[in-house]
Amino acid sequence: MRAVFNILRGEAKNLPYVIFGPPGPGQTVTLVEAVLQMVQNRILVAAPSNIVADLISKLIIAIKALTTGEFIRIVRQSLIKEELIPPELMPHCATLDICAKETAEDTMLITKTFPGGHFTHLFMDETGQSTEPETLMPAALLSKDRGRVILAGDPH
Repeated sequence: MRAVFNILRGEAKNLPYVIFGPPGPGQTVTLVEAVLQMVQNRILVAAPSNIVADLISKLIIAIKALTTGEFIRIVRQSLIKEELIPPELMPHCATLDICAKETAEDTMLITKTFPGGHFTHLFMDETGQSTEPETLMPAALLSKDRGRVILAGDPH
């Protein structure tokens, strides 16, 4: 509750909020709760793997705070073709090519689809498992004035 409260207050203007601890104590649930408390903003939630992104999406669906169309789980076209998306997530999934011309690089497509400064908050789960480019690429889409970064994960 304290972590969510501090994120909502938003006093750390140019510093990221970090939610950390060993596996299992609830960093992902805390991150999802903070996301749901801030739905009036333009939020980007990122994760280094499809498993983590699916878990976050399933938690949002289970809470029933957002309905179909109020959030989008962005996936690669190949995941839909290979039927690797859990059935309960399909109504919430879209590919990046819904808004922009498809390219070979997902990262190039993301920047064409969402211009820099589009999002007010970046929530990134399992940040300890991410590479620096996986963390910095979504951060490039944050608003320069209002952008806030919230990182969660195991520090080891």
